[in-house]
Amino acid sequence: MGISGLTGWRVLDREEVARLAAHLAALPAPLTAYAAEEAVRQLGWPVVAGPSFGGAVLRTGLAPYDGFADLRFTESGATAVVVRVTDPAREPAAPATSFRRDAFALAVAVVRELLGPPDERQPGGSPLVSWSVPAGRLRLTDDGAFVELTLLSPDYPTGHLTDPESDDFDDVAPGADR
Repeated sequence: MGISGLTGWRVLDREEVARLAAHLAALPAPLTAYAAEEAVRQLGWPVVAGPSFGGAVLRTGLAPYDGFADLRFTESGATAVVVRVTDPAREPAAPATSFRRDAFALAVAVVRELLGPPDERQPGGSPLVSWSVPAGRLRLTDDGAFVELTLLSPDYPTGHLTDPESDDFDDVAPGADR
């Protein structure tokens, strides 16, 4: 676990990113909401809340933020597994941006070593890099608060992750310590 010396923000170290990416990339087939129990079994992490219609909260044992992964379901049965690579870092703006940029670059380098060059790259203020894997797409993002590693099933609508109006996941664990 890396820690920013100035701010105390935590980030997964190289080995933790490599183990997490390898674990998600090794899943043999897309996870589906219609087989939620099997999806949870394949991930191998204990369930904290759910599974319910919107998904489940799983404990990864990794330290940034809350140590949880979100297993999200859509009505069509598609899934996303979202794991935070960093603590939230928003303020102060300049150090937070620098921290997330460095964490993102580290994670991209580690996953690139594991899976080769990414299939997709979107630079900018909210960068995104992704790779094709047997279970769908493995995607790294910096959303302005967290750096996240996400496994998306092939039919997962990517706008569903970024549009708060379409994210029906928030009701999975009311009152959960997040």
